[in-house]
Amino acid sequence: MNRSWKALLLAGALGLAAVAPGYARSSQDAVAVPAEFRHDRIFVVAKTPDGTPVSFYTDSGGGFNAIRSSVAQRLGLVVQTEVDGDSGKTIRWTRYPAFMARSGIPRPPWEPGLKGRLVVTDEDLFEVDGFLGGRWFGGRVWAIDYPASSLSMLPPGWKKPADLAERRVPLGFHTNAHGRRDTHFPRITMVVDGEPLDMLLDTGATAQLTESSGTAYGLAAGTRVAASFITKSTFDKWASRHPDWKKVERADMGTGKAFPMIEVPRITVGAQTVGPVWFTQRPDAEFREWMSQWMDKPIEGAIGGSALKHFRVVIDYPGSAAYFWPATPAGK
Repeated sequence: MNRSWKALLLAGALGLAAVAPGYARSSQDAVAVPAEFRHDRIFVVAKTPDGTPVSFYTDSGGGFNAIRSSVAQRLGLVVQTEVDGDSGKTIRWTRYPAFMARSGIPRPPWEPGLKGRLVVTDEDLFEVDGFLGGRWFGGRVWAIDYPASSLSMLPPGWKKPADLAERRVPLGFHTNAHGRRDTHFPRITMVVDGEPLDMLLDTGATAQLTESSGTAYGLAAGTRVAASFITKSTFDKWASRHPDWKKVERADMGTGKAFPMIEVPRITVGAQTVGPVWFTQRPDAEFREWMSQWMDKPIEGAIGGSALKHFRVVIDYPGSAAYFWPATPAGK
């Protein structure tokens, strides 16, 4: 997701699915989630009783599960208020709508204080009716097939094919004083230029194109696309070492300030090398200080759809691992 959204959000029918190659498919294995992939950004779409679609943006790096207040009012959802015991803020919420579960969009896992509910928000969610973040992804196993534009949920005891060990990449999670995960933000390591970098695995990372970056993407200015982020220090290091790497100034206007992008020819995740991948520059403090406080280790940026689009991936939250299959052979 766009980093300006992150700051705001942190504060406050069944069927078979296409899954990663080698995965054993059966009616007990994969549950398809009704998803739309728009420029490698993942939306899930529910149908209300009158057939009207309601879309939710999914973001493994986002902080809450929410529905727009105007949508809750239109649908006649019962909205309640309570005072948060830690912050003292008044929170509005509604029970998870039954029509979403009937549409095949699983309920958020139950957690103390959250209880699987949706926050009712007046925040600008741009083109969507609601938002499903890290607490929706957390505690589950997901298969995301970017080439096939499919999202599915697997059982915790999913059948792992024999070659999975070579595809496994460990994930790290922040825990509280009792050893319990409290944010569900996955940390993953990628390698660029021989240097390992700890990153947020962020399916919702978003950039909004400008005229110059729109030309590079072949899309209209203002279009929102999947992105990956990197700190200014690392961005500048890459640009200095590799003047031949493509760079676009004033490329992402999603935060109100236009940041540059750089195209990295190859990144390596586990044993898989893919590319090219566009990374958008962000201030160092945004990741090294702000986002790192919710991670198990300091991070340098976020891997989002601009990188993940090269993969079929299984993200196993209970198993603290992700598994990657390249969509195409490296270098093709």
